[in-house]
This record gives sequence, C-alpha cells and structure tokens, in this order.
Amino acid sequence: HVQLPQTSLEVCTVGCNMNLWSYFAMFLGTLRELVWRSPSNVFRVFSAGDGDISCFRIPAVVRTRTGALLAFSEARHGDCDDGSAREIAMRRSTDHGASWSDLSLVAGVQSPVGNPYPIAMKSGRVALVYVTHEGNVTENDTLGGADSASSLNATNPDLGGGNGVIFTDDDGLTWSAELNISSDFGPARGSLPGPGAGIQLADGRLLVVSHHGAYIRDYITLSDDEGATWYTVNTSFPGVDEGTMADVGSGHVLLTMRNMEQQTKGRAVARSRDGGVTWSNVSFDESLVGGICQGSLAAFSGSVFSSGPGNNTERANLTIQRSDDDGFTWVAQMVIQKNASSGYSSLVQGAVGDAFHGGILFEATDAGCIDFAIFPLDLQPVRGVNA
Repeated sequence: HVQLPQTSLEVCTVGCNMNLWSYFAMFLGTLRELVWRSPSNVFRVFSAGDGDISCFRIPAVVRTRTGALLAFSEARHGDCDDGSAREIAMRRSTDHGASWSDLSLVAGVQSPVGNPYPIAMKSGRVALVYVTHEGNVTENDTLGGADSASSLNATNPDLGGGNGVIFTDDDGLTWSAELNISSDFGPARGSLPGPGAGIQLADGRLLVVSHHGAYIRDYITLSDDEGATWYTVNTSFPGVDEGTMADVGSGHVLLTMRNMEQQTKGRAVARSRDGGVTWSNVSFDESLVGGICQGSLAAFSGSVFSSGPGNNTERANLTIQRSDDDGFTWVAQMVIQKNASSGYSSLVQGAVGDAFHGGILFEATDAGCIDFAIFPLDLQPVRGVNA
C-alpha cells in the first residue's frame, strides 16, 4: 500500500485564498504522483516467445509529437546471442505505457538488421536507423572487422557494411521503404547505431552515434534534412564502445560511451558546443561508475538523466541518475531493477503535460524480455516503495 503524506487542511471560510475544491485538487495531484511512483507501474512490452521470437534484446523507445510511445527491440531467433538478431520488432502505446499494441516487424524481413535507433522529430516524423547485415552475415561476423570501414569492407563489401533508415509519419502505424544510407555514413558505414534513441536538436539536426564493434571506434553522423541525407564528422573516438547522447541546449551535446575501464573510471565523456560537428577530448565521469554495459542519456524537464547498471561487478542495480547542470554533476539516483539482467536500457520523457515523470524501457531479469517503467523525475521513492 502507498502511504499518503500527512497534511493539515484548514477549514476555509469567506476570504480564504483557497477553497475546498482547490485542496481536493491538490490531494488528487499528490495521490496521482504517488501512484505513479508505485513499482506496480512496470509493464511487460516484449516477452520471449512472442511471435515465435526466442529473445528480445537491445531496447529503444521514443515518444512522438502526439504523445505515443514507440518501443523497439532486436528480434533474435534460436537464442539470445548477438548473432541471432534478424528483424526489428516494434510495439506502440497510446496510454503512456500501460498497454501495448500487437507486435510488428518493421525491418529485417528480407535480410538481417540490428541495433534499432529511433529519432523522434518535432514535425511528427520518426526515423529508425539501423545496421544491415547482407545475406546471412550477422553481428558476430561484423564485430571481427578491423579499425575502419574501408578495411572492414576491403575483403567483403557486404560484411556488415551497410546502414538503412525507414520513416513513419503516423506514429508507427505504417513505415516507408528502406533508404540505403551506407555511402552517406562514409567511414562509419556498417557501424552499429546506439543502442538506444537518437536526438534532434532545436535547429532540426539529427544526430546518430555508432560504433564499429567492441571497443574499436565510435562515430558521429548528422542529418540536416530529416534523414534524407547524412554525413559523418571528422572527429571519432577510438577504444570505446556503445554511445548515447543528450541535447542540453544551444548546440551543446553531451556524449557518454561504454569503455573497458567503466568499473573504476566511469563512462567516457565528450561534449560538442556546435551541434555535433566538433568535439572535446574524452574524459571520464567517476559519478557514472558501473558494470561494463550500454547506457542511456536523455534531457527533458530541465535535467539530464542517465541510466545503466549501478553495480560495478555485474549488470545489476539498473540505476537512473539525474543532473541539473548539463551532466557535470549528478545529484540524485534511483534503482529501477535490483537483480541482474543483460542491462541495456533506453530513457524517454514523460507524457505530454506531465512535469513529474519519465519512462525507461529496459531488459528485464527474465531472459529475452523487455519491460517499461515510469519513474519520478526527482528520483525520490516513497517510503516503503522501490526500497
């Protein structure tokens, strides 16, 4: 049971600034906030076995302009290994995550794809960027490549050497045909986006962070025409892995990346002050120490949020942290899931008009399953709840 806070209500008489209806409205607002903090607000989105798919991994979620949630995952067949990824699965929600549509496969039906990377735009359009694996070549084959796309594709131009994008203008009900953007990606051709969600800056620019396999190199690729054309910037980041970005305003972009020293040094960090074209040197944020794993960033409601395993010995204690100064310091945190899992997650802003909550799509402790949860932005659990 949720314990409501103790309040003292005055009896209003003529001249009171607030009438009883105002107090009642305050009570309902308090009750609503506490209910949304309950751990019962965890919803299963993808279950192993749905649609004869053995395993769902690599979550990504965005909220569209109308408020719909679009949740994506790799659909893996046979087992949960990286090499088992074939399609990209999607479910949508129009009630803030309480219920979800039937599963649909939006990419990869013709040939294997992976690493879903959606970007929600102010226009209402959503772009879904991903890596393509031609024929029967899958991610395990791609990860054996060398440092650059040119050397990776020199021996076999189809060896995980592609990237595609599809678009929806109706909140995921229908999708365009695939646009092959492999040549636009240049040195990042065949790299694995994210995982997680991409961002659109205030000026309309789209940003993708991608990696060429485990701890080889990360790239930043941009589009200034809603995903029709792309280009990869000159700066790249050697020796790191899966990245995530947040738009913190006025062209300032925060990037954090998985790395081999994450358990002691924290996530690798770089910043851009010109919309992603040039970047600072890499540093490490010891406040973001945790298990070596993917993480997620999102900026909304005046704060930046980061998620990832908080346990530095295993992928356990999935934790959300909040920063109120563009990610320079982190002032609050909340554990969403204590038990160990595969550890990947994707953060998203709360419902339209909701100034109190955010959402997170994450890999559940049940193997091959993905859940969605709502969390309070202050990251302060009610006593006895989320303990």
